Amino acid sequence: MTSLQRFIGAAFAVGLLFCFANRVLYGGKPLLSGDQSTQVIAAESLLAGDGLLVPLDAPKSQSGLKRNNDYRETLCWFPPGYSVLIASLTWVGVRTADAAAILFYANAVLSCVLWLLVARKYRIPIRYFLVVFAFQVVSYLPCTTTDQFLWPVAATMFLLFPADGIRSLAGLSIVFCLAVCIRWFAVIFPVIWLAWTYLFSGPGGWRSTKTHVRALTPLGSTALFYLALVYSVAGSFQPYEAHPPVQIHWLLLFKGFYFALLGGVSSVWKPMQAATTTLAILVCIGLWPALEPLLMGRKNASGNESRKVIPQWGAMVLLFQTVIVCFLITTQLFKGSMYDPEVPAFATARLYFICQPLSLALVFWLLSTAPAGFGFHRILPVFATAVIAGSAGTYWAANQRALSRELLCNGRGFLFPKEYVVLESELKRLQPDLVIHSDCGPQITTVFDPKRLVPDAMARFDSNRPLKVVQVKNARVVSVDEVSKLAISPGRQ
Repeated sequence: MTSLQRFIGAAFAVGLLFCFANRVLYGGKPLLSGDQSTQVIAAESLLAGDGLLVPLDAPKSQSGLKRNNDYRETLCWFPPGYSVLIASLTWVGVRTADAAAILFYANAVLSCVLWLLVARKYRIPIRYFLVVFAFQVVSYLPCTTTDQFLWPVAATMFLLFPADGIRSLAGLSIVFCLAVCIRWFAVIFPVIWLAWTYLFSGPGGWRSTKTHVRALTPLGSTALFYLALVYSVAGSFQPYEAHPPVQIHWLLLFKGFYFALLGGVSSVWKPMQAATTTLAILVCIGLWPALEPLLMGRKNASGNESRKVIPQWGAMVLLFQTVIVCFLITTQLFKGSMYDPEVPAFATARLYFICQPLSLALVFWLLSTAPAGFGFHRILPVFATAVIAGSAGTYWAANQRALSRELLCNGRGFLFPKEYVVLESELKRLQPDLVIHSDCGPQITTVFDPKRLVPDAMARFDSNRPLKVVQVKNARVVSVDEVSKLAISPGRQ
């Protein structure tokens, strides 16, 4: 057995330990989180033979009724990849919630292996990564959030760079296309690759045909695949309608820089927020001395490059996060934010954590290059470890509070907000034809959380009897009425 094979085996064992520890902490039941609940609905609709149909979502809907008497539309604001994976596992007999948990833990194992291989390739101390993995074990509930599926994609980029061979380029392009099947914004990865290729191509690299091929092949193939997939799903090249805000709080861009520096690490407790902010300031202080020799070409008296010059992998991390910042600013300008209007896209941690292991490894490296006087080069990495551990502890406490007070396991095995599980039980008792939510229009349903739908309920719209209509507001049933089918039309939603 080669040393590489032994290393991969050890990395795989670390990944399994990650899964075991996380399951012990949180029980292994996946959280049905946010918009990803829509992707689970689409998976169940796919299994029923109806395609990727979901209830109308007024903020993103652009097509209205898909067929007569069917208040559903094709899911196009998310790619079909995650729904297809869930449907495939469910088709072979796995319960939907168990399928989501399997995907979460399989992705965690794969991510651990790939990030540790990155550490081996760039000779980064493994202890930095183990600190990050421990943070992730404690902080992250098992969930259906598909952003985490981009961890192995980012790691693969670092592993394959600079991808001189045809096979490497082809493999990278396939990885990017698979990532686009999970999240539309994965199309940003080949842009990062292009920036890396040109920046690190060396003297005269810009004039080399080989450099252009390495930079443009993944970008061109991924862009074509993205356009083809979007058009096949949405029937146009725009997967959802955008409603950008009139006013943008640009001061919150500093919060985006904070998340970019720390790889999305933050805290839900005020004292720990102060500690993480202090850590970000220390990173900024150490960043310029590390970048200056690289940017200015300065050398020390012996003619060698400064000891503090940032390594290539560190510069790649900074460029990675810079492109993410620019992408989120562009998203905010033209698409708006998926959060409240006062929280712009660039001020959330949603994408900055994709490169989290290397981002925090860079934090440790920068702090270890502090002046030796007073032992700063030893004290500061310990401080960073304590801050990361403290942040993980606050997340663990918040998650435990949510598990004990705010979340319940619904009938399908998912963790869901308690008020919606109660609403599900109430709707099961009422057996409505149509549920009208105050924030997203009518949804035909007999299963019984705000986003779920059973396709055979469509048959009830073919009868001439009055429809039982339940109105829901703030996760509570506020009225139960019987109305004529003719009284409900797309123009009166």
